This record gives sequence, C-alpha cells and structure tokens, in this order.
Amino acid sequence: MITDETSGTRMTLLRRAALNNRIVAGAVVSTGGGVVGVSNLFAGDGASADAAWAGALTEAAARWPDLDVVGYEGGADLDTALRSGFTAVGPLRVWLRTSEATRHLRRRTE
Repeated sequence: MITDETSGTRMTLLRRAALNNRIVAGAVVSTGGGVVGVSNLFAGDGASADAAWAGALTEAAARWPDLDVVGYEGGADLDTALRSGFTAVGPLRVWLRTSEATRHLRRRTE
C-alpha cells in the first residue's frame, strides 16, 4: 500500500499491482469521533474486494491500533465487509436539512 496524506488524518490508500505498476485497489480512510472511517473502497483490474478490504484494514490498524474501524455498506459490499470482520449494527440514517430549515436558521442568527 502507498499512502497520500491529503489533510490532517484523512488519507487515500492505493494498492499497486506487481505488474505494470497499475493502481488496482484503494480506499479513503479518515479519523474522527474516536473511530477510523473507511469509505470509497474499490477493487478493479483483477483485485478482489476481499483483498481491498484486507489491505485497507491492515493499513488502518497499523496507523491507529487503538481505534475501532467503521464504514457503511449495502448489498454485496456489506457481505464483503462482514467477511472482513465487520459486524452490522443497523441501517444507515441520513439526515437532510431542507432549504426552508436553513433559511429559518439564518433568520435567527442574523
């Protein structure tokens, strides 16, 4: 794995293939709230998703051994994460602030 530290504790992990030095897997890893978050994981050009998860988790554990690793996945991606040692804790909730609520908050702070 190679790392490219982009800002603070956020980094992109990329895996290069032995042949032709091509990038074949990667993930974005960041810390916050006492955990390590893994997102945007990908595997291509002959790399398996299981190998991509294994590499990302190895790198995260090496850098932040005392932090739990979290992510959000669904479908086949969730199955791969579960095979990699994750435990499903529930569905993802996404909170949306509507433009009306934002306008109301702006009026209160002006």
